[in-house]
Amino acid sequence: MRGHLKDYAWGVVDGLRDWAGGPTGGPQAELWFGAHPSGPAVLRDAPGELPDAVGEVPLLVKLLAAASPLSIQLHPDAATAAAVLAAQQSGEAPALLSDDAEKTELLLAVQPFSVLAGWRDLTDAAALLHRVGVGEAAATLRAGQRAGAIRHLLALPAAQVAPAVAAIGDAAADLGWPAAAAEAMAAIASHYPQDPGVLVAATLQHETLQPGDAVFVPAGTPHAYVHGMGVEVMAASDNVLRLGLTPKTVAVEAALGALRHDRAPVVARGTAAGAWLEPAGAPFAVATAAGPVAVQAPAGSYRLVLAVHADAVVGVAGVTYLLRPGDALVVEAAEPLLSATSGGLAVVARSCPPVPTATVTP
Repeated sequence: MRGHLKDYAWGVVDGLRDWAGGPTGGPQAELWFGAHPSGPAVLRDAPGELPDAVGEVPLLVKLLAAASPLSIQLHPDAATAAAVLAAQQSGEAPALLSDDAEKTELLLAVQPFSVLAGWRDLTDAAALLHRVGVGEAAATLRAGQRAGAIRHLLALPAAQVAPAVAAIGDAAADLGWPAAAAEAMAAIASHYPQDPGVLVAATLQHETLQPGDAVFVPAGTPHAYVHGMGVEVMAASDNVLRLGLTPKTVAVEAALGALRHDRAPVVARGTAAGAWLEPAGAPFAVATAAGPVAVQAPAGSYRLVLAVHADAVVGVAGVTYLLRPGDALVVEAAEPLLSATSGGLAVVARSCPPVPTATVTP
């Protein structure tokens, strides 16, 4: 199949043209490979959407190119999603979610990717907030009350927000934050000079992913992708609750109610080609095929192979399939062992029962 192109404003102008079939002259943010109704993929060799014959599609894979920061967001766990969706359907709550699924995700960097994921140390974050003039929120945060501090920040008057945001990049550098983290704060502030979400972003941990690095984001954990290119693998859901850096709805109480303080993102550095990333709590596993290293994906699970750099060759039951960059191949659980190789880079995702999540002390 071929991906469904999303032209969100934060995307790189023509940034996915090599995978999306050419330039459009506008932002190209995401290519969706799956059957989610918000962006179903199409067959490469025939018109129309992904047919019912492919069966249940439990995963959604995206090729993502971010020119500017995405919103601060989190995805609700299964219980929260079901409760919020039920309230929507009964008219007791505004429309915030699109389905009742728990959305966990993994971002694999294809190019260097700047991300915010999980919580920054309370003392460091509070010091920055104090330095830019929001001392009350800093004191609340220092007391361990993250939700209270976020409520306070998002309710600040515009006259207080603008100078605090303008100062945040220099303040981070002055306080000795790593250069990449200070630069990320400055970049976020430049894109959102009036948004109190920039101050919320200061409470999140910054990471720079190099190609081959990945970050796993469990449902209920806050994150924001700042700049870069990568492949996302996630449960087939489009549920998002936002806490700033967006003109879209910021559902403060719904998002804070969906926080899971017993979970945290996990960063994996430099996973070797052919090795499976299987994060605890994820309903999927991810591997890369590169050069002479092949990926073997056994029967019994849904599998998707995406050709990223150069062609990929996939063998299933004695049949060989050639994928050009931007092509994806779906293999159902009943099909036998799959073997994938690529002269450049191919990403292989498979569904699997999640390994229990380890408890994180709040």
